[in-house]
Amino acid sequence: MKIISIRLFFFGLFLSCFTSLKAAKYYFSSLTGDDSRTSLQARNPATPWKTISKLNSYFSSLQPGDSVLFKRGETFFGQIIVSKSGSANLPITIADYGSGSKPIVSGFIKLSNWISRGNGIWETAHSDLTNSVNILTINGQVEPMGRYPNVDAANKGYLTYESHIGNTRITDNQLNSNQNWTGAEVVIRKNRWILDRGTITQHSGTSLTYSGSSHYQAEDNFGYFIQNHLATLDKSGEWYFNENSKKVYIYLNSNLSPSNKIIKAASINTLIQVWEKSYIKFENLIIEGANNNIFDIYGSKNITIRNCNLRSGINGAVGINNISLLVEESEILDSSNNGIFFLSTDNTIIRNNSIKNTGIINGLGNNGDDTYQALILRGSNNLIEKNTIVNAGYSAIRFEGNNIIIKNNFINKFNLVKDDGVLTPYSKPVLIGIKPPVGTRPAS
Repeated sequence: MKIISIRLFFFGLFLSCFTSLKAAKYYFSSLTGDDSRTSLQARNPATPWKTISKLNSYFSSLQPGDSVLFKRGETFFGQIIVSKSGSANLPITIADYGSGSKPIVSGFIKLSNWISRGNGIWETAHSDLTNSVNILTINGQVEPMGRYPNVDAANKGYLTYESHIGNTRITDNQLNSNQNWTGAEVVIRKNRWILDRGTITQHSGTSLTYSGSSHYQAEDNFGYFIQNHLATLDKSGEWYFNENSKKVYIYLNSNLSPSNKIIKAASINTLIQVWEKSYIKFENLIIEGANNNIFDIYGSKNITIRNCNLRSGINGAVGINNISLLVEESEILDSSNNGIFFLSTDNTIIRNNSIKNTGIINGLGNNGDDTYQALILRGSNNLIEKNTIVNAGYSAIRFEGNNIIIKNNFINKFNLVKDDGVLTPYSKPVLIGIKPPVGTRPAS
């Protein structure tokens, strides 16, 4: 029996080494690549493939131990759909090659051909725009939608509603009816921890009827504002997207022109999709411009995100029903809703990351609970350590489960949009004795 065991051990070792020798590297260059090349040619950095579409069509043919390498200094547009798993000893790696800055996987499209409508407002259209635009940047800076009142107006841009009907109508006795807001979004501070967006279906006098909000009802005498309407554009950088005409409108000060700026809009909902796959590594990538999620990980295990930059998405990384995720030495920047949001996720490590500017623009986050937060992790046997979290609209870290270790994290500035978040296990909202922000009624 001992001889048989030894033979099996060496046979397994031989197979592992043989498989390692067969592991291939596939090169991609957006500048010199050609998708018509064979898979054998694409293994040579001198004859790479070109597009993410080609990667997706070939992904199921990858073998454990293979690598997909994007050329540094170049940008690749599209969504990566992971359709093959690696193995414990031979993960599939998606990374970089060459010199220069990290390669960029992007969902951004550049907006150009602007037409002046006068009074500082410009418009353009693009065939790749979807039914919604959630993220727009000017020279790399995420810009807020136009809003009424402006954030620098009285009460920091919040109006007050005196009454409501169910979850469909609010009434503000002081609302000016000169402008009809039908079709715009209303952003309602329903209570101290809920900031919901809804579409205004009817504006009648001092009442706004809306739909598409969460299940929370508005509480009287809280605040609201209006956004995503042409009439809200009056501050430089504000924008509005008309989903019917597929046109983007921006307002710029009179001495500015969009032709002198780099203006981009997110056009892909999810940039990296990993569903029910295992042993995949993402390393040394910049991934930016998600109209919803940069990473969407579901039912997977042993997924690694290392030394990556996740920038400008509604959410940085979201996932549910996962095991053994590792997010380390990465940057999650300018997420409009949540930075990291993992539910039912066990044996996971989140360490040495920088999570900055999460959910800090009122009205760009999602509705309901678990929004505007830097890091949410629910599950068991998880570790959160040595992360830097700066500027969160609500809680910096929220967690739930058994055997969780949270240590050596640096947190600076949270509750910038809501006001009752703390570093706490998931529970009822906890008030921490600070002054409520504008748009809310005083604490009783």
